[in-house]
Amino acid sequence: MDALFLWKVAASFLIGGGAIAAQLSLAERSSEHVAGILLSFPSTMAISFFFIGLAGSPMDVAEVARAAPAGTAVFLLFNAAYARLARLPLGRVSIPAAAAGSLAAWAVLAWAAARFTAAAGPHRLQVSLAVYAAALCAGFVLLTLGVRAPPIEHAAPSLRRTAARAAFCGSVIASAVVVVRLLGPCWGAMFATFPAALLSGLLVLHARHGGKAVPRFTRALPAGSVTLVVFALAAMWTFPRWGNVLGLAGAWLASAASLPLVLSRRLRIAPAVISP
Repeated sequence: MDALFLWKVAASFLIGGGAIAAQLSLAERSSEHVAGILLSFPSTMAISFFFIGLAGSPMDVAEVARAAPAGTAVFLLFNAAYARLARLPLGRVSIPAAAAGSLAAWAVLAWAAARFTAAAGPHRLQVSLAVYAAALCAGFVLLTLGVRAPPIEHAAPSLRRTAARAAFCGSVIASAVVVVRLLGPCWGAMFATFPAALLSGLLVLHARHGGKAVPRFTRALPAGSVTLVVFALAAMWTFPRWGNVLGLAGAWLASAASLPLVLSRRLRIAPAVISP
C-alpha cells in the first residue's frame, strides 16, 4: 500500500466517523418522525462507497454495490440474532452474550455471503438480490410479527459517547476501504454494510432499558433496509458515470425517493435507540 492510499484510509476514518456521529447526534435531538427520516438514510454504506471510490475508482464502487444487497441481508439477520438473544433471561451477561452472539452470526453469514456472491461471477447482482429478498422475508417474520416493546424515554447524547461512536464507525469505514483492496469487492460490500452505528445504539439501548426494549428499534429495520438496497442499486449507475461526488449525491437522491414507501409503513426508528 502506498502512502497516498494510507492517507485516504486515514481520511475515511476521520471524516466518516465524524459524519456518522453527527448524524446520530442530530437524530437524538429530533422528534421521532424526523429521526426516523434521518436514520433511514444510508450512512456507513454511503461514506464507505465514497472513500472506496476515492481510494480506488468509481468502477470499484459499482463492483462493491453489486454485492451490497447480500451484505444488507447479513445486516438484517445480524439484527434478528441480537434481538432474539437480548430477550433471553441471561441477567448480567445479557449484553455481552447478545453482542458476541450476533457478531459471531455476522462473521459466519458475511463469510458465506462473500463467498457465494464472488462465485456468482457475472450474475452477482441477481444472486445478491435473491439473498436479500430471502433475508427480508425472514426479517419481517423475526423482527416485526408479534413484537411488542415498551416506550423509551429520550436522553441527550454525551460527548464521550459521541466520540466513541465516531471512532468505532470510522474504523469500520476505513476497514471497508482496505478490505476492497486486499480481499475484493464482495468482502468490501460486507464491511460497507456492517451495522456500525446500529450496534453502538443497540448496546446503549440494551444497557439503559433492558433487552425487552430492543425490538422497539429492530422491528423497523426490514422496511428501512429498502433504502440501503436502493442506494446500492443507484450507486452502480451513478458512480461510474458521474464520479464520486455527483455519484454519491445521485444515489442519495434515489434513496430519498424510496423514503415515502418506508415511512408509509409507519415503521419509524425511535431516536432513543441511540441515546447514551
